Amino acid sequence: MSRLFVSLDRHTSLQASWCQPDRYRDLFDLSRSGPLAVAGAAVSYAAAGFGAQAETIQMTAFRRILAFDPQTPSITLEAGISLGSLFDFLTPRGLYLPVQPGHPQITIGGCIAAAVHGKNQYAEGLFTHWVEQIQLWHPDHGMMTLDRQSEAELFSLTCGGFGTTGIIVAATLRLAVLPGTELVVEKIPVDSFDETVARLDALKDQYDLLYSWNDMTRGGAAQGKGWIVAGRYSSEAQAKPSPVWAPLDPARKRWRPKIFSAASAAIINRTYAALETRKPRQTLPLFEVFYPVASKPFYFDWYGQGGFIEQQILVPTLAWTSWSEQTRRLLQTSDTAITLASIKAFRGIQSLLAYDGNGFSVSFDLPNSPQTLAFLDRLDSINSSHGAITNLIKDSRLSAETCRRQYPQAQEFTDRLQRYDPSRRFRNALTARLKL
Repeated sequence: MSRLFVSLDRHTSLQASWCQPDRYRDLFDLSRSGPLAVAGAAVSYAAAGFGAQAETIQMTAFRRILAFDPQTPSITLEAGISLGSLFDFLTPRGLYLPVQPGHPQITIGGCIAAAVHGKNQYAEGLFTHWVEQIQLWHPDHGMMTLDRQSEAELFSLTCGGFGTTGIIVAATLRLAVLPGTELVVEKIPVDSFDETVARLDALKDQYDLLYSWNDMTRGGAAQGKGWIVAGRYSSEAQAKPSPVWAPLDPARKRWRPKIFSAASAAIINRTYAALETRKPRQTLPLFEVFYPVASKPFYFDWYGQGGFIEQQILVPTLAWTSWSEQTRRLLQTSDTAITLASIKAFRGIQSLLAYDGNGFSVSFDLPNSPQTLAFLDRLDSINSSHGAITNLIKDSRLSAETCRRQYPQAQEFTDRLQRYDPSRRFRNALTARLKL
């Protein structure tokens, strides 16, 4: 069977062979000769779940909870379970998984393979930091149990390896006690891009939730004017069940009006700012804080059939001033517009292909256009010259050359993968583009 796969940003699409096994015997009977790709919810920004000449194995039928220990606390579950389903199970029990990317449809296996981060990486780390053990299946190696002591090298290749080491069948995750059932969120005004970073740096140890919203369509000294979203947990209310939300399906054929564009970006940002500044302090339910995009599926559609490009850049702290100056100067001379901009504080150690390190993570969303692609090509050079790294799971047009300039251990990742799997059975559009 084949189906059309489309990346969430709509930058990559192709017709590919596909199957969705729902029993282990069907999974283990998969082809032992042809190339394979692995998909969870099939909503990757950067086409990590499908590829040319590869049969895509979609794992969403494997979604059982296998073991649960509320005392440790930890949970063992199949990799196809979604973040939303896990949220519904854990929240009434006073537990949670701290690292939460922006949509409840994302699967546990996808979070591990992409080494995603959440709303406060500075405090929580990456998703893979909460992974204790992985059950990995490879047609040439069988079922393997990986952790940081046993099969440590393969464990590190699998966490953030974009599905190249095999199929993550199940995982054991460390959990945390839920500090509260709601978050009290305040908006702290900032007048510029650089002030945002200064304030984030001062506040990064004080809040459970911390990121910014910045209007990059403004010119001059006000470029980046916006606010910092700062939140603390509150336990004053009872935990609420998750609301009904619409699943994402980038491959679905439907009308997608082009609302976001270079021409409309300033108007949209000013309107949004005017509405949001009327709500300087709010008490929000957990689900809305963890998964803000779940209630706004139209956001992705409003870029039109051409889609958008998201670039997420981790800028070292000491390089910020120079990087910011050059980036803002580039933006002023470009015929494109950043429709959404946000910054988070980061800390960690970068290794292999992990989007990790000390500094500030900047996210830009832009309409997909020739002007945007030209702008991002020039921004790639600024990023590389400042020791910044681009999040590989977000940007669908990043080149292999830029990846290797920014990730010193990219070749080591490829070499280690080749030693483990000389036939390179698992591949996808992302790994083909980046030559990993």
